[in-house]
Amino acid sequence: MFGEPVTLAQAPVRLRDGAGHSIGLGAAVRDKSGAVVTVPVQATLVSGVYSVEWQVVSGDGDPVTGTFRFGVGSTVVLSGGAPSATGTAGRLPLSLARFVLFASVAALAGGAVVTRLAGRLRVLRSGRELDVPAVPWRSIAAAGAAAASVLALVQAGSGSIASGWSASALARLPDGAAGRIVLVELAALTAAAA
Repeated sequence: MFGEPVTLAQAPVRLRDGAGHSIGLGAAVRDKSGAVVTVPVQATLVSGVYSVEWQVVSGDGDPVTGTFRFGVGSTVVLSGGAPSATGTAGRLPLSLARFVLFASVAALAGGAVVTRLAGRLRVLRSGRELDVPAVPWRSIAAAGAAAASVLALVQAGSGSIASGWSASALARLPDGAAGRIVLVELAALTAAAA
């Protein structure tokens, strides 16, 4: 159960026994709210300790991962430690892509304002006009489009750029609000770079 609707990653849940062997699972399903994910176990679990690794994409587009352990049987004892570990997968590429994307949008907006103001005002210094340097619109938009592409791949691949290249991962991108937003950003910046 999550605090907000999530988008399912390509393999959102993995179950392993105490020896690290994978246990077969059915297809993951979200409930109507999108915040509860259930996955049927396809085998009968014998007495022992099991670990669950999960991965989803949060509402803001961050791939989120976590693990927890549980025991089956009356004599199973779990050792101490944290009951669950969570984190954001692909944090570095996600952060870099967002920085470049936001910087590009800010530069485009700022450049548009400066260019507009410079066109209306005559900047005089020592009796002559000053040249206002041209804004490299296409280069800035291309950098933003490239960053939006990386962001889309990280979101589609649940933190992995390589996993985001698959057709099935890219097809899931519009399932969440963050995926739809990055697609609009990508389209707008690509059009601006053309």
